[in-house]
Amino acid sequence: MSQRVIGLKASGKKSATKQLTGSNKKGLGFKQQAKKKTAVKKTIHPSLEMAFRPYQPDDTSWIVDLTQKELGAIYQSAYRVPLTPFQIQQLLQMGQQTRVVLYQNKPIGYYTFFSDDSGKRHITSLVIDHSKQRKGIGTEVMRKIEDQAKQDGIRVLEVFIQATNKPCIAFSEKLGFTYAEPPYMNTICMQKFIG
Repeated sequence: MSQRVIGLKASGKKSATKQLTGSNKKGLGFKQQAKKKTAVKKTIHPSLEMAFRPYQPDDTSWIVDLTQKELGAIYQSAYRVPLTPFQIQQLLQMGQQTRVVLYQNKPIGYYTFFSDDSGKRHITSLVIDHSKQRKGIGTEVMRKIEDQAKQDGIRVLEVFIQATNKPCIAFSEKLGFTYAEPPYMNTICMQKFIG
């Protein structure tokens, strides 16, 4: 998915900054009107400004803060208990792989995953800063995860989502994930067959 940006393209040399719409101070009227600016759709692909790197221990603090900010209320709503920094730190130390998502060279999120012997890759978390959501970044991250999984011989991607996290469920459906199991303890399991 791409991010759309509206830019302005001038159809004349210096008309990009000035446009006469009536008489100017010298009384030239419409004789010397500048050419009108026209809107041009420019597509900027988020992947051009994205990079990924492995998690480093120095990332723990901002990952904990980001996760609590983005998922704290959802977790509380689903499980009726707060999401604690200790739980997030445990997630990062459980032996799963964690990748930091960089956008314009700044960390804006992360994802964690592990694979099992049955050919499944379990995406245990994907958290992107709210200010960067709805710009195609999450879709690009999932495309990267899927491409890497295919290279690794993975056949199924699997996500577990809190039943109260409607935006994440809709996002996963848009990416081709389908319900794999009935909800269990306010958690939904969704899968996508990729190979």
